[in-house]
Amino acid sequence: YYGYRNPNQEVDQRLKMLSRVDNLFLDKDVLDVGCNTGNVAVCVARDLGARKVVGLDIDRALIEKARVGLKKFSGSQGGAKYPVSMPLTYGSLDVPGLPHANHFPHNLSFIQGNYVLENDVLLELEQPQFDVILCLSVTKWFQLNWGDAGLKRVFQRMFRQLRPGGKLILEAQSYSSYKRKKNLTETIWRNYQSIKLLPNQFTEYLLSEVGFCKCEVIGSPFHPSKGFQRPIKIFSKSMGSPWTEAIAPSEDSVDEPPTASVHLAPSPVAMETETIATAGESNPEPDSRPPSVSPIEQTPSSPISAN
Repeated sequence: YYGYRNPNQEVDQRLKMLSRVDNLFLDKDVLDVGCNTGNVAVCVARDLGARKVVGLDIDRALIEKARVGLKKFSGSQGGAKYPVSMPLTYGSLDVPGLPHANHFPHNLSFIQGNYVLENDVLLELEQPQFDVILCLSVTKWFQLNWGDAGLKRVFQRMFRQLRPGGKLILEAQSYSSYKRKKNLTETIWRNYQSIKLLPNQFTEYLLSEVGFCKCEVIGSPFHPSKGFQRPIKIFSKSMGSPWTEAIAPSEDSVDEPPTASVHLAPSPVAMETETIATAGESNPEPDSRPPSVSPIEQTPSSPISAN
């Protein structure tokens, strides 16, 4: 997926766009749901000033690859902070300093598991523990593998895991991209046929049903490949009561830890492995594997441990 999105290993345009939002990640605890091999999580932890970043993915092979990649940074020492535009423009900076838990790479960890809870009762156990949650190009796979109910549970869990004032950064795939994957498994076919919550209804659902108080559309990062240029939206949780009057984007807008026990939800009935577009394919689906969906089911008072 990331190899297809960034075949020349160029800077992810989504990160460039997010870096221009003031203090979005600075000194924040961040969860990246569906982190894949960790490219985005690494950038947020290393270049954008996050205090802690947890990358979560259902695919064990991808998480192992992310951990191997993280080990390459183990010899580097972090400590100094620079404007986020510097590493995004000039690449990573080799700066000597003292190791610190809140400095890269010590502020980043990866966990394998399923983020979709088995039932709504388990939502009651969730407690606020993150300031920012990233959900980039995985909503389609939540719906295809777990249906509308699974995706709604994901959105509700994200809301509960965010602290007051927290942000959900959402990049949803278009519904037109679902059709090409509807025949992967019998379960996916059934879920595809029963989908009623369409991507163009996510904003209304998150504001009116889940409890977010505002949605900002920050733009659609340019990408030369068809299917990758999607709007990125930032949903805000109220600083006070979780249920407030919602504010939707205007029509003029562009289309917004200590150790703990970790209990993983079951994997989907069938998960397609990551594939590479072959020569001769027309309009290959950019996201050719199920979400990098992932994890953490814990007791109400337990913080997350990323071992």
